[in-house]
Amino acid sequence: MLIRRFIAALGGLIYRGKTKEKKIALTFDDGPNKAYTEKILNILEHEGIKAVFFVNGEPAEKYPELVKLIHAKGHSIGNHSYRHAKDADTRYGIEKTGEILRNILGIAPALFRPPWGRVTLRSMNYCRMNKIRIILWSLDTEDYKIKDARELILNMAKRRISSGDIVLFHDDYAHTAEALPEIIADIRLRGFSFASLEELIN
Repeated sequence: MLIRRFIAALGGLIYRGKTKEKKIALTFDDGPNKAYTEKILNILEHEGIKAVFFVNGEPAEKYPELVKLIHAKGHSIGNHSYRHAKDADTRYGIEKTGEILRNILGIAPALFRPPWGRVTLRSMNYCRMNKIRIILWSLDTEDYKIKDARELILNMAKRRISSGDIVLFHDDYAHTAEALPEIIADIRLRGFSFASLEELIN
């Protein structure tokens, strides 16, 4: 925690956008998932929303066609290390996933989100040397704790949303895909619109 605060103070972590407009960005971790990623992509396309998908290298190797589909639909792709493991922030994990995504897409991601949001000076130094931006989040949907779509919708309806929020979802849960349209509708009813992450942070 102290390391994270120290790095954040140096401007090395991005938690939220700088805008004062009522705009937020959606992000999805831990995919690609064969069962749910495409469903989420279809919802986002229907709603006219561009998101960031922080993918793990292991499922990306297994489902390269889904990585290509995310990219083809105009979404950004970020590096989420190879596996969601304790040593996920090692140079090996970041580098390996970068190479996998380069082989699939022809380019390596310029965004990295460490699993669990755990940042170390080692991963920070690697990202700085390779001009990779570390993206965390300001609003956690907690969809990994909640196992029911209705509960997730109600939980999000109670949450405070702020301008520039970077919202954390996961695209490997059925209830996330099921709840997403209603969550999007509720956010819009509160007067917020959706921007790409790049629009928020640049």
